[in-house]
Amino acid sequence: MLVYSRDALKNDAELGRKLVQFRERWSQLLLEREKLAAALQLALPMDENSPSCLDDLIAMLELWNRSLNRPRDWCDWNDRCFKANVLGLSPLIQNFEEGKISREQLSDVFNRSYYEWWLGKTVDSEDVLRRFSSTEHGSSTNRWAARGTGTSPRGRRTAP
Repeated sequence: MLVYSRDALKNDAELGRKLVQFRERWSQLLLEREKLAAALQLALPMDENSPSCLDDLIAMLELWNRSLNRPRDWCDWNDRCFKANVLGLSPLIQNFEEGKISREQLSDVFNRSYYEWWLGKTVDSEDVLRRFSSTEHGSSTNRWAARGTGTSPRGRRTAP
């Protein structure tokens, strides 16, 4: 029986070929793991003599596989932030990232900010609107109402 076992382990025997193939693939795996660790600048500890070495490696790879979307989501977020910053939305992004604006509030805050921006641009582009003073207008309206003439400040007839 001992002779049979020794013969089965020879390189030209089926079991021997399988063991040599496993050893070559194991060496390649260790080499690739070192390359990966260097490329990612990570310590990938692995006790090559541990009985759970392969299980530990498989568990780490499965964790990486489950986490693949996280970096993608992070990259997408950074791309959108860059584009938003180019469009002048830096304060909105900053307030969102600092937690001052929730995800649910984001659309309303954006709309309000857009309306305020649009209103400012519109007022700045129209001379009459730019010179308008609500305080002055209120005073003028109050003076007109106090006179009780039935004519608006612009000389238009009003209803009795």
